Amino acid sequence: MTDDEAIVAAQRAQSPSGLSNSMEVPKEWEGALKGVQLDSLLKTPVGQVAVDLAKDPAFRQATGEIAQKFDRNAFLGYEFAWIIVIWVVRAWRLSKVNTLLTRLWTQAWVGSLFWWGALALIPMLLWGKSFQMVLATAFRAIIHQFWT
Repeated sequence: MTDDEAIVAAQRAQSPSGLSNSMEVPKEWEGALKGVQLDSLLKTPVGQVAVDLAKDPAFRQATGEIAQKFDRNAFLGYEFAWIIVIWVVRAWRLSKVNTLLTRLWTQAWVGSLFWWGALALIPMLLWGKSFQMVLATAFRAIIHQFWT
């Protein structure tokens, strides 16, 4: 699926005439939800976002591609290497500072650098467009649910 097709599919899925106001459960979930009582969860805004994402074909395709490409050893190797890089950067920068405020500032920016790399950079390197599509459709569903 190209980006344009995914955008059109996401816009169709989020049209006001359809999905966000209905309480229909996707066919993929029906079997799993028969024995579980999730009606109260599905009525919450978070449950509605989950239902919207489950109905979105672009989201389902992107998560399927990520699941196919997922290699646990490669993912853990990248994460471990990122931790080592951050340890080295933190030790190098903390060896240069003398005051408490500078230490706090250094810890803050190195910590934010770590989380950015762990949550965005590494998945982007491993899964590329699929990860971008998952993030974009999730943000669109959240914005649609809470700000429209």
